[in-house]
Amino acid sequence: MNHHYFTGSTRAPKNINLSSGQSSSSAQDVLQRAALERQTRDDQRRKDASARVVQRIYRSSRERHRLYTQWRSQVSTGQVAGIDALRMVVFGWGADGMGAHADEKAWWSAVGQGKPPIILLPLHAPTAPRYIVLLKLLSFKLLQLASTSSHSRETVPQLAILPLILDVSSYKSVMTEADAQTLNRELSDYLARRNVLGLIRRALMNISPTDKKHPNLPSLIASLAHLLNSNSLPELLPSLISEILSIPLLPNRLPIPSLTLLAKSLDLKSILSFIRSPAFIPENVLPPRGDHTSILDTLGNFAAFGAGQVAKWNTSEREAWASLLGQGLLSRLSGWVIEGRPVSTGYTSMSGGRAGTGLEDTHESLEDRQFRPQSVGRKSGLNTKLLAHLSLLIQPAHLSALTISLTLPVVQFVLALLSTWPEKRETVLTLVGSARKNGGVIKELWRTEVRAGPVMRRVLDLGGKNGGKAVLDALHDPKLASSWPPFILLTLLHTHLLLSLGDDEFFSSTINPLTLSETTLLSSLWRNVAFALYWNPLPTSDSANTPTDSPEWLAGWRVEGVREIMRRSMASVYERDQRKPFVGDGGWLMSESFDTRGFVEAAITEEQDLDSINEEDSANRMDVDPDPNTTGPPVGIRSFAKKMMTKRRMAFLSPRLGVLNNIPQTIPFELRVEIFRAFIRNDKARLGIDRYSRRSPKYQTTIRRDKVAEDGYSKLNAIGAGLKGTISIEFIDRFGQPEAGIDGGGVFKEFLTSLSAEVFNTDRGLWQATKQQELYPAPTNYATESHQLDWYQFIGRVLGKALYEGTLVDVSLAGFFLKKWLGRQCYLDDLSSLDLQLYDGLIKLKTFDGNVEELALTFTIDVEEFGVTTSVDLIPDGASVPVTNENRLKYIDLVAAYKLNTQIKKQSEAFFLGLADIIEPKWIRMFDQRELQMLLGGVDTEIDLVDLKRNSVSHGLSETTETAFWNVVSRFNGEEKRALIKFVTSCPRPPMLGFKELDPLFCIRAGASDTTRLPSSATCVNMLKLPPYTDEATLRAKLLTAITSEAGFDLS
Repeated sequence: MNHHYFTGSTRAPKNINLSSGQSSSSAQDVLQRAALERQTRDDQRRKDASARVVQRIYRSSRERHRLYTQWRSQVSTGQVAGIDALRMVVFGWGADGMGAHADEKAWWSAVGQGKPPIILLPLHAPTAPRYIVLLKLLSFKLLQLASTSSHSRETVPQLAILPLILDVSSYKSVMTEADAQTLNRELSDYLARRNVLGLIRRALMNISPTDKKHPNLPSLIASLAHLLNSNSLPELLPSLISEILSIPLLPNRLPIPSLTLLAKSLDLKSILSFIRSPAFIPENVLPPRGDHTSILDTLGNFAAFGAGQVAKWNTSEREAWASLLGQGLLSRLSGWVIEGRPVSTGYTSMSGGRAGTGLEDTHESLEDRQFRPQSVGRKSGLNTKLLAHLSLLIQPAHLSALTISLTLPVVQFVLALLSTWPEKRETVLTLVGSARKNGGVIKELWRTEVRAGPVMRRVLDLGGKNGGKAVLDALHDPKLASSWPPFILLTLLHTHLLLSLGDDEFFSSTINPLTLSETTLLSSLWRNVAFALYWNPLPTSDSANTPTDSPEWLAGWRVEGVREIMRRSMASVYERDQRKPFVGDGGWLMSESFDTRGFVEAAITEEQDLDSINEEDSANRMDVDPDPNTTGPPVGIRSFAKKMMTKRRMAFLSPRLGVLNNIPQTIPFELRVEIFRAFIRNDKARLGIDRYSRRSPKYQTTIRRDKVAEDGYSKLNAIGAGLKGTISIEFIDRFGQPEAGIDGGGVFKEFLTSLSAEVFNTDRGLWQATKQQELYPAPTNYATESHQLDWYQFIGRVLGKALYEGTLVDVSLAGFFLKKWLGRQCYLDDLSSLDLQLYDGLIKLKTFDGNVEELALTFTIDVEEFGVTTSVDLIPDGASVPVTNENRLKYIDLVAAYKLNTQIKKQSEAFFLGLADIIEPKWIRMFDQRELQMLLGGVDTEIDLVDLKRNSVSHGLSETTETAFWNVVSRFNGEEKRALIKFVTSCPRPPMLGFKELDPLFCIRAGASDTTRLPSSATCVNMLKLPPYTDEATLRAKLLTAITSEAGFDLS
């Protein structure tokens, strides 16, 4: 700013002091004043400079505004055209709305008219090179406009120009073919370097997904199509995948003509070629791991555009496709599932539905849930349209075309699909397994990939050595990375097949794709892998006891999931082997791989440690009285659930118990019985239970001999888990008099025997018997009444007490019911023991060659109770759903599940509640159902007198009497031998491991000297009191009278 002093000079005059006064200022003051004046002058100069800049900017802005207004007027009124008009639009873009101003609509509409379009006509002129530069700039400006304002209908005329510029055919009438191609390449290269597909993505995302009629969509898709058809496609492929094919529900956003155009322009073969090339770096192109939304959107778009084309591709293209979907996308979901209930336990049955009662959910844990690996416990809640796109991946046409050749990428894709879509696992396994006739897929995987593969050799050779650590090393060995996936898929397919094979079909060489010897060899492989993974604790994260080491080749499966696959596969074959042995003695055992004595001691120690952990957990979770207004399981169910240490957590905290509870067949039966009894001894010690200690909890009661069940229920049911303690029984005879004898344990043993005989009497209405006279809960409405359920709970405690005390009871339970004790599910084969006629009918239905609909079956089942037949729907409105060839497996599964599970669900739950009060579930999970029956009632075989004599003792008997006794007994028939054993021990069956298990041993002691008296017994000590009979005839008569009299302890 200028200062005027009317002197002709703009400089400020010097400040001269003309006064005559003396200055009192010091030299320091002068210097300070001079510095201040200098600073003031500098500040003024800066202000002057800033003022000039402001004035310049203002004048420039005013001039630009005038100029752009003039340009817009000239363009909109047609005063300029050609290169001048385009230059004005490009360089004036954005100023006062230049490029998108309402006044320019007519110009934009006009330049897009004609053939060729008017906007391209200047390409004829000598100024064409400069015009090409302007076209590049204009196309980029239009894309920027689209990325911010595509939702506005005001931009329709401008965006309509974009496809005209990008369409190579538009240039052919104004230049040669070669020049047109060159220009198209230059233009597309220019845009590719400026993330053109990212701009188009934002433009498409700006438009509402439901607004398919938006006028800008055709222009945007046409522009995209021209870019995809250009010579710059290789440079655009990475952003095509990351920007365009990750747009949510892309096909559903577009009108049909635009969708058709995009589908034609989308060269999937080029994408697959790019994926196979070294230039493809998944981390730079695909959504990051854990970004579930983007991964699924990308997966859905690929499925929508590519699933139907797989059949047209060659092997390498199918491999690239499988690699992209499997390792590239599905395996990146990192714990997410597409659809399903991953927290549901148990393996699904052959139709895809669970065959469980709901009861198994309490016994089974994430070890079973891990069959839905890395899952979160919720429904996915996916958009139904996206779900429809993803469903294309599991269509028969897609899977059958993809699995023509079972290469590694294809196998890994199938594994990844199984991992992330548990709801469709059955569908996928069925379709993949049936891709070849007669189990050809299983045969191919076994004979070409597994049998002669390095995994087989290494695991079988080293599987049990050093605690199976060689298997863990093999699991993470990069050299074996290509061998494990075929083995895992083979295991899944084979186990799935077994669910739909009856025993006859399993043992048929024409139906089972593997021979029995091949199945045995494969089972050995499963055994070694499962044992190694249970024996050696898996690495876990710090937060949730969740195994973290997961080789990349597992395609989303955790090592823990592999362990569960092996366990299930072992169990499926082991059950067949138990019903009809074919593996051979010792074929399931791994006892040579470890020190058995050390194993027993370690298991006992781990169980004690586990009890301590459970007690701490219980202390931290004190029960509170539930609010009666809240919903949830009954208190009893919750208490039961607390006792159910999950098999997965147990395997983590206690490897030995993990082995015993998950793969018990690898440990000798005798060893497991020893461990079971040690667990009970420890439990008694923990609770202070000792029959001979005054401080031990005791309960005394009287029982009328003719009212054993009634008195037992009324007097003992209320004490609940207190039944573990010492119970002293005094019997009252039918005359109301106490029976002779002091209960040292033997009277209670007789009480248990008598009680079992009464409560399991089928005439009481609580139990029914199969044709093999094996008992199971009565499937009647009467049995589900509240009072009857209390009886089931009491019976559960009674049998639990028998197991707890090692008392054998004379009861045979149905195998399918015993499986429920162990937390295992029942399948079609189990139905044969319940209803052979129904089982045969279902097998015939499964193999029926004709049209099933002609049989007029519906999804209902007839139930007869007390002579009245009612029809029950197996599915909602089942009476109106016919059984067809397509859904008959589901029908068969539902019928079996209803008979084996649904009808006895409440009864079984009540029984197990009582059982769990006495016996820890983890204790009995060490056995299969056959072994459990032996624990309950001994071995149902002939009495081995040689074994009995070898494990017996005598006191005070003459040699003559003892010899006569064994001679007489040797001539007893089977029934008489069992009666003798029952008379002495209270149970007619021998102990499961022979008479050496009796504690104390079978004892014959000299009785009273009066030989007219009958022999007597003391069951509490397994003692037979025998008078000194001298001849065998008398001894036989007296002994038979005693053992068949069914008298009580008065005989003693």
